[in-house]
Amino acid sequence: MRYTKPVKVFGIDENVPLPPLLRRKYQWSYEFDAYLYARRRPVDLVHVLYGEDYFRFSSYLFRKTPVIATFHQPAERLQQDARHGNLRGRVGGLTHLLTPDRYARLAAAIVMSSSQKKVLEEVMPAERIHVIPHGVALDTLQQQADAQQVPRVDTQILTVGQWMRDWDFYFRFIAYCREHRPRWRFLLVNRELPDVFRARVARHANLQFLDGVDDATLIQTYQASRVLFMPVLSAAGNNAVMESLALGCPVVMTEGTPETYYDPQVLRYHRQGDMDNLVNRLDEIVGLDADHFERLSARARQEAARFDWAAIGQQHLDLFADIVSRGDTASTPA
Repeated sequence: MRYTKPVKVFGIDENVPLPPLLRRKYQWSYEFDAYLYARRRPVDLVHVLYGEDYFRFSSYLFRKTPVIATFHQPAERLQQDARHGNLRGRVGGLTHLLTPDRYARLAAAIVMSSSQKKVLEEVMPAERIHVIPHGVALDTLQQQADAQQVPRVDTQILTVGQWMRDWDFYFRFIAYCREHRPRWRFLLVNRELPDVFRARVARHANLQFLDGVDDATLIQTYQASRVLFMPVLSAAGNNAVMESLALGCPVVMTEGTPETYYDPQVLRYHRQGDMDNLVNRLDEIVGLDADHFERLSARARQEAARFDWAAIGQQHLDLFADIVSRGDTASTPA
């Protein structure tokens, strides 16, 4: 299918050695690599997949080529970047002054939530902003899951990932549960946990820490866990949430993040910082008998099917094709 695979990708690849520090800090420098490539070989469309990190100059560099940017950051961080451009420090603020209307020059923006869309409406036409939620590659996950039969541990509570996690609350809650829910066992999968929090892991007998795992092992952790616990400060969408639901593991997450477009039975919210409320939310799942849990697990998989990449990806492809067919570069602000 046309536009399914890019002709060229630029940016940081975790599978190869890290680039120099300045490249890692100012990732929009890769926009110039893409520009030089496009001067030698015409391209139909430029998609800046991680707009908060890589998008700064593209809508100026590619004046005759449509530029689309996708934004994953929660609304408050996206607003900070759109207004001030200083999430990357003083240099980011300076480049913001050089490119104040970069959003308005986009052919389209893709966001995960309506709150993000509302932010971008301050800086670009609303009709160019498209809300497309996170997708999940169901076929890939299910094939890997089917290849390994892992028994579920009724008292195991999983946490995955790093970005914008509320680690201080996480470790305080685990300490709280040693007294109030001594049967519960916590499993943390994280390859980027800051050193200050790594030092706290050993203090908790009810916590197991896996420092970076391969995809097969990660899938096993979802299969083996009764619930995914996500203590986040903020979010617009989350890969771990989608993967967990796809593998039949319900989720408990900080209230209001991401926006409620999930079935409230399989993604439940707790009040931020309220330990007793969180215990109750987790108890609602951990305390289920086997039959009721299996029904909830099946409901989680059914919910994830609504976000299958076959459908979510098609929404992207339809948008790309429409913009290319119209020749809409939108390089001049409306």
